[in-house]
Amino acid sequence: MRKNKSNNVALAGILSALIVVMLLLGNLLQLLDLSMAALGGLVILIALIEMKPKWALGVYAVSAILALLISPQTASVVFAGFVGYYPVAKLRLDKIKPRPVSLLIKLVWFNLFLLFAWLVIERLLGLDEITGISKWVFIPICNFSFLLYDLLLEKFAILYVIKIRPKLPFGKK
Repeated sequence: MRKNKSNNVALAGILSALIVVMLLLGNLLQLLDLSMAALGGLVILIALIEMKPKWALGVYAVSAILALLISPQTASVVFAGFVGYYPVAKLRLDKIKPRPVSLLIKLVWFNLFLLFAWLVIERLLGLDEITGISKWVFIPICNFSFLLYDLLLEKFAILYVIKIRPKLPFGKK
């Protein structure tokens, strides 16, 4: 964890810029939109590991606002709506014991986001289906993807701390 405020500001700025570039790339290449949003969440996880949660939330807020202002498309909206702040929320949710209760709370939270997103798509855009998939197929696929994302965050945190962080100029040895 960084103790020097100027180091935190610099790292937060670099990570925010990286996320914005990733989200813009995801918006340009529609095939990568959700992948780039998820990678943006991994960058938030790095901010969480290197700095305090409030700094990670700051990186999320700056990145989400800039990405939405520059290019309010799928990657930016998904990042701002859920995957961007989920790594910080996961930190607290993982402390809930027993683990199945924690997982159930995460799934409920995710499904509330999914329900909100679906209602926005249905009501504002007038679409009954997303890319020709019924919601009864779409929702289980999204839940499975969310569980994979949750697992990815856990494994990436371990990989980052053990293998990647020591090789970085600002990483602790």
